Amino acid sequence: MSGLVEVRGLVKRFDATDDSGTGAEVLSGVDLDIAPGESVAVVGPSGSGKSTLLNIIGALLPATSGDVLLDGDNLTLLDADALATLRNEKIGFVFQSHHLLPQCTALENVLVPTLVHRDAATRSAAEDRARALLDDVGLGNRLDHRPAQLSGGECQRVAVVRSLINRPRLLLADEPTGSLDAKAADHLGEWLRELEEKEGVALLVVTHSERLAARMQRVVEIRDGRLVSAASDP
Repeated sequence: MSGLVEVRGLVKRFDATDDSGTGAEVLSGVDLDIAPGESVAVVGPSGSGKSTLLNIIGALLPATSGDVLLDGDNLTLLDADALATLRNEKIGFVFQSHHLLPQCTALENVLVPTLVHRDAATRSAAEDRARALLDDVGLGNRLDHRPAQLSGGECQRVAVVRSLINRPRLLLADEPTGSLDAKAADHLGEWLRELEEKEGVALLVVTHSERLAARMQRVVEIRDGRLVSAASDP
């Protein structure tokens, strides 16, 4: 099976941050493949380059060198407009902070990424999908609630649904359970896997949580900017 994500020789070096003027190399020649529909956890110490890797794969941060292919498109060769289109059409994002709009309801927050659609039929189909997905994560009776009326776990479920509304090929999650208590974190991890399987989307999760990582099909570890291990379920 061809890879949905293909990372080859990825290097990320930031501008000089010390007196030597050498700067900081956060990623040092990373190679990684993710198959369509596969779930992968990225683990490792703080500062090892996990989130930087996620942000480069998500076309939020440019690489210093190397190649990142998503669904056949080499991100390093695309201009800003093409990258923005790719992010909107093929990638969903979930972060530790849910970034919901406080003035909008749960349903309205989920529909924000669909506002670029102008025709009534597309908007109606998106709303039907949003309602169904929110019902799937147990929020069918909370559609009209604003973030302040929802728990932290409920807000993160809304954020997950929002990330899936445009039917992405790849879902990127950066410490999605980091701000939740143990029970809410377990529930969110369960829903992430259920939605990933139902939607047929590949899932890449950066996490410090061993419990969340264990839910994924594969775990890779980064230390000092290098991929040092990769393990699959037997």
